[in-house]
Amino acid sequence: MFGRGTGIHENKSILGLMIEPEKEIVLTIAESDMVDIIQSSITEAVKLDEPGMGIGFVLPIEKVFGISRYFCDVQDTLQKNLKSQ
Repeated sequence: MFGRGTGIHENKSILGLMIEPEKEIVLTIAESDMVDIIQSSITEAVKLDEPGMGIGFVLPIEKVFGISRYFCDVQDTLQKNLKSQ
């Protein structure tokens, strides 16, 4: 997704007009036992440990709605594939 906004040090203007930079927002849903490996992979890939490269955070999800049927279908498919191996 794309978002808008500025960090504390990102106020920029051209000809006196303020620029509101766009940001890329990535949302990922994963099993809790995968969080650390995903977090370190993302941090390394996009260099989140360098100043000005962005932020990352983890939140627990208690409920999912709207697309929950998709997750059930994916989980069912994965379980069927594991059983057939």
